[in-house]
Amino acid sequence: MIPHDLVRTLFLFGCIGLGPIAILGCSKEKMDELVASAKEKTNQITDATATMKEQVSGVAAGVSEQASRVIDQVETVLPGSGEMVLQLDQPLTLSRAELQIVRVDAERPIVLQVFSYPTDKPIADYPAVMLRALSEPSDSVFTDPSPWFDKPLSCSVFIQKTPEGPIWATQLGESIELTLSAHSEDANMVSGKLGTGTLAGSDGSSLTLSGGTITAKRLPVVRGTL
Repeated sequence: MIPHDLVRTLFLFGCIGLGPIAILGCSKEKMDELVASAKEKTNQITDATATMKEQVSGVAAGVSEQASRVIDQVETVLPGSGEMVLQLDQPLTLSRAELQIVRVDAERPIVLQVFSYPTDKPIADYPAVMLRALSEPSDSVFTDPSPWFDKPLSCSVFIQKTPEGPIWATQLGESIELTLSAHSEDANMVSGKLGTGTLAGSDGSSLTLSGGTITAKRLPVVRGTL
């Protein structure tokens, strides 16, 4: 708020600038009236500014609340990316697991694959894990993995912990058992358990797998050449 004395002083300077006629026209009563009017207008401007700030704060709070609700809705609607836990020399937990079915034709085995990384671009997230199982050829057009639920599958396992590190894999002619089952809460997810086995490293080392669990997000069926 503008001080009373400052308003009075500014008005007086204004009268002086207009010359003797203006000074003579500025009586004390008139000056007090003008000062009071200026103070009232200043108060009105201050009140309006406060009201505007309050309205802006209210709008901002409303937008923030709506944004939070949208984020919550998105998190609720979008399916999770799954999880994979492998019991190695040190337990390995991966925050992504996606199951993909690949069907080429009725004469070739159907492939079930579980990845810990996106399959549509080069691997950028490590550790990287891939599970790969083959089923019998079938004339049926499978759109989900349910025909293989609760049936042990022979699975090949591939693990690379770092970009420059060795790749461990099941040896030729060997496999690790994988058993899939329906997820108890989400139809878009598949549960699974891994058996035990020894993986051979590309550097000559070995890695023991003592079991594991997966919760994998189902991807659309792929039809075409492997």
